[in-house]
Amino acid sequence: MPEHITLTEEELTQGRYVIEQDAPTVEPIDKTDRDVGALRDVQTGLDLLQQSLDQRAKEFGVVAPKLERPIFPRVLTDAHFEVLKGVFGSGNLEPFVIPKPGQLTEDYFKMMYPDNWTHEDEVRGLRSFFPRHFLEQVVSHKTGPESETWKDAYLRVFRQESREHRDSIILTESIIKPEEKLMNAQQYGSTEGEDEALDPLLPLIKSVFGPSSNRFAHTHQDITNKLLPAVKEQITRNFVAKGLMVPNFDVILTPALVSNLQTTLFHPENSITEPDEWSCSSLLGQDGSVLDSRIVVGSCREGGAAYVAFSGSVNPFCGFRLSVVIRP
Repeated sequence: MPEHITLTEEELTQGRYVIEQDAPTVEPIDKTDRDVGALRDVQTGLDLLQQSLDQRAKEFGVVAPKLERPIFPRVLTDAHFEVLKGVFGSGNLEPFVIPKPGQLTEDYFKMMYPDNWTHEDEVRGLRSFFPRHFLEQVVSHKTGPESETWKDAYLRVFRQESREHRDSIILTESIIKPEEKLMNAQQYGSTEGEDEALDPLLPLIKSVFGPSSNRFAHTHQDITNKLLPAVKEQITRNFVAKGLMVPNFDVILTPALVSNLQTTLFHPENSITEPDEWSCSSLLGQDGSVLDSRIVVGSCREGGAAYVAFSGSVNPFCGFRLSVVIRP
């Protein structure tokens, strides 16, 4: 127990004693549940993304870009991730960030869109090499007045994806796509594609496109204009029903750059199956104008994880995976 003393008014006024007070206890700033649970898992996932990218760069003798860590919105809580889990299934969303435009260098292409299928990738079950049309001159779809290769045209798309989604957390479906492209006969969730119960998003897809539908045989336009708003609306309703603030978010088809990162680093099984997947992006003209052709990715036919091509908006053999984009 501290000793108590009594001071006279004279002693106080003559300054014979100095009264010291302990500094007040300061609580750590923003001491919330953001350091545990789902938010911590997102941070850990982004750490793993950088580590995996560094390791791949080392294998190719280049230096990986240092991915810029996004700012987590203060309204985002574990409860928000529980809502997303209810829509997309448990463990079926993986966090990504996109390299900045200036980081999409020749070294980046060397390791993520390699010239040839390497023995090391073959051993790990990853099919990855850039399609031969990358180096062909753009002739069938004129993108502008200057001569350029398809690689030039795709790089313009990638840089646009980077600018559009900079500072965002991109949570992307990790679901397996089926081995063959048999449209309505194949289901996402396994290589065999026989069990529709393995696709947590299928009930929402059926509610939008009909009871016999799945992830195939939909136009890019129908997915963008019908399904994506329905998924976002469902997520928003679930946020509100649980009394949660609605963050600044959107639901999109997965960007081509994210598809490449996810398949190359974490899901090689999706590089050895045949179906293309729609990306969120369109081919761009040299003046930045949006052209009619859509970017598709992922087919094992000509590159697997590194496969990029253009397609008309009607392609019954294209599947898709979605991403939730959370912005500051």
